[in-house]
Amino acid sequence: MFSTVSALVDDLSANYDNTDLATVQDSTVRENKYTSYVNRLYNQLWYRRDWRWTYGTKDPLTMSSGTASYPTDYAGIGNQGGLYDAEGNPWRRIAYQDVESLRARGVSAQSKLFSLGPSTIIIPNTASSANFRFVYRKTPATLNYTQGTALAPMPPAFVVALHAGVVARVKEEEGDTRPEWRADFLQALSEAFRVENQGSEAQQMPMAVGGMW
Repeated sequence: MFSTVSALVDDLSANYDNTDLATVQDSTVRENKYTSYVNRLYNQLWYRRDWRWTYGTKDPLTMSSGTASYPTDYAGIGNQGGLYDAEGNPWRRIAYQDVESLRARGVSAQSKLFSLGPSTIIIPNTASSANFRFVYRKTPATLNYTQGTALAPMPPAFVVALHAGVVARVKEEEGDTRPEWRADFLQALSEAFRVENQGSEAQQMPMAVGGMW
């Protein structure tokens, strides 16, 4: 299975592209084009649902005076994210304005509450300077052919669907409209969803794939 974008693009070029290339420059143009295809579908799959594998952890997240900055790859807290103290206790998220109100009135250091501001994570107790564990949804990496960017953390089943989807796009561009290319993509996508959904009712989803290619 492909572990990097360059390996996936090289396979597309070697096995699925029927274009005659006259120069090295033509090959570079093709690599860049296919990498853009991979990036587009990679992002579509990443944001399609609240997948477990799109989450990351900042540990420790250092809270200083009741405030901490977001990780640089922060995309949101999602449905599976949260803030945990050093003992592993989850803190309850409340509205940003409620934290400001609690700060104005003064709160106990025992209050296990937090909120997400425009650029920071905040807790009511401004005297608090401690380490936390922050679970959040990450932004996907920009895949770069020359750097050989890893496709991880995308699971293998989704990499198969990614490959099949880009193959379908390449064949469509060549004018090969045989239905099996798209059928292969939909089958791989269905299998990826099935694998991901195992053991997680919250991840159950219809098999609609509108808007992909």
